[in-house]
Amino acid sequence: MDSFHHSPRGQLLCEGIPAADLAERFGTPSYIYSRQTLEDHYDKIARAFADLKPLICYSIKSCSNIHICRVLAARGSGMDVVSGGELERAVLAGTSASKVVYAGVGKTDAEIAAALKAGIGYFNIESEPEFEIIAATARRVGVRSHAALRINPDIDPHTHAYTSTGKKESKFGVDIQRAVAFFERFGRDECLKLDALHLHIGSPVYSTEPYVGAIRKALDLMDELARRGYAVSTLDVGGGFGADYETDKSPLATDYAAAIVPLLRDRVKKGLKIILEPGRSISANAGLLLTRVLFVKDGWGTTSEGKAVPKKFVICDAGMNTLLRPSLYGAFHFIWPV
Repeated sequence: MDSFHHSPRGQLLCEGIPAADLAERFGTPSYIYSRQTLEDHYDKIARAFADLKPLICYSIKSCSNIHICRVLAARGSGMDVVSGGELERAVLAGTSASKVVYAGVGKTDAEIAAALKAGIGYFNIESEPEFEIIAATARRVGVRSHAALRINPDIDPHTHAYTSTGKKESKFGVDIQRAVAFFERFGRDECLKLDALHLHIGSPVYSTEPYVGAIRKALDLMDELARRGYAVSTLDVGGGFGADYETDKSPLATDYAAAIVPLLRDRVKKGLKIILEPGRSISANAGLLLTRVLFVKDGWGTTSEGKAVPKKFVICDAGMNTLLRPSLYGAFHFIWPV
């Protein structure tokens, strides 16, 4: 984690400040974030994909702290939101609404109306009924907006089942075989212009191959739509880039870009706009949860052979409410002494 390290004396430092001092000052449990790391992660993605001149929209759901959103907005980031509350955070953080993309399968009528009035860049459309509702709301409030059809490319991202969203059986997006019919039905709506495609295959994705497969399918679809008279001006590649939860497991931003940029460079030269939606690859390794050990409890565990053996439990003042991923789906996290 870029700006966190142990000193020769064994102190855990955050940008040179001892974490133990922060624990004493602010108490525990506390979240400590490194601005330097946040900016470095964002900049690495921006540099890696510079040839595509993408709109980078930070995925607020990865960490919705308003101060973190402000740091990234000041860096030039747009925002990927999935609720009215996240849209409000994006605006409060200083993000232009035109740089906001609105995803999520369950947008309410009130959220849709608020997003239209705010003037967001794109609605990521998940289904036919959703398009109809957003288009009808746009006509009612007298606003024109843009929509990106989220296509489900039936690509296995080889990630955890709870966070895999690109397979055909997923609730997300529209089956790619239905996409042409979707454009035939809605592609000429005057209030909600359907002129973009959206991909998001899962998270975290530790390989570049799923992106390559999904993007190639999207480009083939764009060509077919063009033959039928439907111009796609924007491709939202989504996010899901891995964070380095385990040392050296996640590809670098340059690794993802090396696979993705060559597929899109010529299209960009011809006018295609690209959107990226990184989340955990920016925020996950930019923070610490500081927790204090309260006591050690003796108990029992079981070996792989089923034999009972003594076990010690370390009881601390943080719980699953402050670090949800391990208890939710067995995710790995480092534990460091401060």
